[in-house]
Amino acid sequence: MPPLRGIGRGINGELLKALEETGHGDRIVVVDPSYSIPEEAQSVDYQGESSTLALAGILKLVPQEFGSYVIMDVDDPTEEETALEQEFVAAFKMNNSNEMYVRPDVISRLTEGDVNGFGFYELVNNAAEATLFVRTRDRRPYACASFIVGHSQY
Repeated sequence: MPPLRGIGRGINGELLKALEETGHGDRIVVVDPSYSIPEEAQSVDYQGESSTLALAGILKLVPQEFGSYVIMDVDDPTEEETALEQEFVAAFKMNNSNEMYVRPDVISRLTEGDVNGFGFYELVNNAAEATLFVRTRDRRPYACASFIVGHSQY
């Protein structure tokens, strides 16, 4: 079957169904294969090659809550990790439906023990929050990003 217009090749029917079932206030988390997804969490596989492509494709389809963007950060990032972060920021900027652009200060970069005691893991692994994990094939470490589903008038 040929790909559908406007839908990335890595987004299959299972992922489309899971995205359709998310609602306003739910969290979507794109993770690399090494991420330990909580057992009780809903998860689906992305068939494409990178977390950046998964994030960009999902952002085109799902409204985002402005300011809910989170990128997994590392202390003393390598050149590759810095490039990955820049790819995520560009995806958030390009696909933001709420604003013309995303200011760098509204994208949180969370490590394990970040501000207010919340790191990336504590934030996205919150069992009290409805969360969809999208596992990618990305081989790069820390290839994880998240956002909260916004309200849509459609």
